[in-house]
Amino acid sequence: MEAVQYAVKLGSWVRSGVNWGLRAFYFFTAGLTAALTIGENLQKLPGMISGTLSALRGLFGG
Repeated sequence: MEAVQYAVKLGSWVRSGVNWGLRAFYFFTAGLTAALTIGENLQKLPGMISGTLSALRGLFGG
């Protein structure tokens, strides 16, 4: 009987470990995706700012 209890305990430990692993993996990939997206946007930002400034200059006859 002890072996059965041990197996059940081990199974629940493994299950919770897998759940935590999946959660950590999900947060890691979500964070990585967000960081990459932010990085891409930051690379585009100077061009967007200079484009906006030149458009404003054109509007105001600068």
